[in-house]
Amino acid sequence: MAFTYRDVPDDAAETFNKRAAEPEQVASRPRNAKIIDRLRAMDRTSGPSRKEILAEIAANRR
Repeated sequence: MAFTYRDVPDDAAETFNKRAAEPEQVASRPRNAKIIDRLRAMDRTSGPSRKEILAEIAANRR
């Protein structure tokens, strides 16, 4: 949906119209609860342990 703006440069009006479309994009994304459910359902037994992850983070901060 495009809006008409008075006394606004064309590039600014275009930016406003792009931002007006963003709520539709956000609404189409999965909610955080759904993402968490998907992550919990994944088999992560072959991945790194919490200790290994924290050690890697600490090593990269140095």
